[in-house]
Amino acid sequence: MLFPNLTAIVIPEAAVGSFFAYAHLAQFRPLLKPVQNGDQVGERLRAVALPGHAASHTGYAFDTDEDRFLFFGDVVHVPALQFGNPAFSWGYDDDQPTARATRLKVVSDAAKARTWIAGAHLGWPGIGRVVRKGEAYGYEPAGGRVTG
Repeated sequence: MLFPNLTAIVIPEAAVGSFFAYAHLAQFRPLLKPVQNGDQVGERLRAVALPGHAASHTGYAFDTDEDRFLFFGDVVHVPALQFGNPAFSWGYDDDQPTARATRLKVVSDAAKARTWIAGAHLGWPGIGRVVRKGEAYGYEPAGGRVTG
């Protein structure tokens, strides 16, 4: 209703059943565009499975040829703790061992590739880079100082 030009709602295929469970969303079913890990969502944008917080938790990778970005919701919940110790679990994750493994992979890969990450709980400005700090990691917000 707020977006009259909306042509698609992109959600992970595994989340479609949950979407259908809400009767008030029935009017939007024709707009659903289910995606799986690796699917192209748009030019230079692809879906990335990031399970653990929820089985269908998905992020989106964007590649500009100059920079790489990974957008996610709940891979990291407490940056001050989880960059310094990515194995630190959070009770809101549906599957803590899987969430832990996903987080370790995301921070390790992001540090190696110098990928920009953007997440719901990263604080202002919500985007930055993962840096290696000995055996742990830190988070360097865009235009800021390293934490973690």
